Amino acid sequence: MNSPPENAPKLTLATDLPHDYLAFIGAITVNFAALESALAFGIWTMLGDSEEPDPRFAVVTSQLSFKQLVWMYSNLYRQCFRKADDETFEERTKDHVRRLFKAEEDRNRVVHSMWSSTVGGEAAMMFKITARADGAKAKTQDFSKEQLAAIANECEHLAMESGMCPHVERLKRRRKK
Repeated sequence: MNSPPENAPKLTLATDLPHDYLAFIGAITVNFAALESALAFGIWTMLGDSEEPDPRFAVVTSQLSFKQLVWMYSNLYRQCFRKADDETFEERTKDHVRRLFKAEEDRNRVVHSMWSSTVGGEAAMMFKITARADGAKAKTQDFSKEQLAAIANECEHLAMESGMCPHVERLKRRRKK
């Protein structure tokens, strides 16, 4: 299937990637953006726990890379929530950080690659060229819809675990006013 649904606006692709893969790649992009926002919102909350965060917090977090957001979020989280008698706190926090960086790596691999279909059309193929100190390298990797869904779902889970829900509800309430 290499065509969009009949009622969809005309969409053309520069490669032969089947259109039904676009939803999965799009979900990765949308969920990762939600994850970045969740980290920023979490930072705002931990810096000033109020219904209306200080607008200066957005000035700070909007300038941070994903890596910087993760480190600021995790260090503030440690400051705000660590309990002396919680023996697994640090292990859980490190695992969350590891998952955040893995999500970024997966998202970057998906978003910064060219996509096509595999020879039989049963999967999507990612193609990426990198050039580092050891020279240029080309890499291809096949992805099933299930693999792409797993990346998108992990980004969504991390966004929710990082505190996305309360902040989205708060923004919705503000828009209604």
